[in-house]
Amino acid sequence: MTDRKVTRPKPRAKGQTQPAKRGPQKRSHSTRKKILEAAIASLAELGYAATSSSVVQDRAKVSRGSLFHQFPSKVELMLGVVDYVYEQDVVFYEQALTGLSRDARAVALVQAAWQAFSSPGGMAVLQVLIGSIGDTELRAKLPSAFSRVTSRSLQQMSKSGISRGGERSLSPDPEFLLVRAALRGLALEAAIAPSRELIDDAVSLLAEHHEYYLKRMEEAPRSTKSRRTRPSSRA
Repeated sequence: MTDRKVTRPKPRAKGQTQPAKRGPQKRSHSTRKKILEAAIASLAELGYAATSSSVVQDRAKVSRGSLFHQFPSKVELMLGVVDYVYEQDVVFYEQALTGLSRDARAVALVQAAWQAFSSPGGMAVLQVLIGSIGDTELRAKLPSAFSRVTSRSLQQMSKSGISRGGERSLSPDPEFLLVRAALRGLALEAAIAPSRELIDDAVSLLAEHHEYYLKRMEEAPRSTKSRRTRPSSRA
């Protein structure tokens, strides 16, 4: 019988640690991120209808099994996109608004929101909204998803000291909905507008309106604020 030569591993130098292995959880997180970013790019570039599972799989360079392990259906993938974009937006708002005075935040918030809404992530979410019109399953699940991520985002911004403050910052009000809807509309308009300057002027006008609204709300009686009624536009 021939003796088998066994090579002993070389001892590590003093203080040298063994390279950390990439665990299954970390690989799964990385795969999920690649899929979501591929879906966002596809939605922003191709639209909802053309963003199929195969398109996302090719862009993310993952196996079909990995894709469906993370997101069993297109609807679940779209909901994941909404959640992922909102998480990124909160970080962006914190970076853009932290340190500004209360008055400066009124205008800066609208300008920052415009950057978020007109970014690939913002356009992807807009495509998800448009796609939900013809997708009954997505339309049924989207409101609760938006409510969840909006509430979480507003609470995080309040904790960071960059929201309007007080109880009004913890739940959407008519002004919040108006600004959000206007920015979404402008994001669509920007895709066909002949002049970018015109869009920028519209965003500035919206920011001025928001600043005016907040000042009027501060001046309004406390009872009016508690009822969340719109302040009179008349002098």
